[in-house]
Amino acid sequence: MTPIIASDTGCSTLVPDNLTAAVKGAAPAKEVAYPDKSAFFGDDLAYLEAENAALREDLAETQKFGVAQTGQLAKSNRDKTDGFRIIADCEKRDRAAIDGAKPRFRFF
Repeated sequence: MTPIIASDTGCSTLVPDNLTAAVKGAAPAKEVAYPDKSAFFGDDLAYLEAENAALREDLAETQKFGVAQTGQLAKSNRDKTDGFRIIADCEKRDRAAIDGAKPRFRFF
């Protein structure tokens, strides 16, 4: 009969460190400066145009942050899935080794 030589470490030791490390969040959106109305000396149209431009830039920065943060979340979820797949494959391999070493019949 072939002896079963089990590893002295658990399956979790096969998971690389980069899969267990925290995934950092995306950098926060760049702060956008809105115009100061007093700088426009009563030119309401110019002020509204500047304010509208600042608002569009602010929205774009917020959208870029959202896309980047979603990408970081996708990395985090992928890392968790990969880590658990490694552990499950290791456990499956170990079970197969043990099952393969069991005698197929008994002597009484």
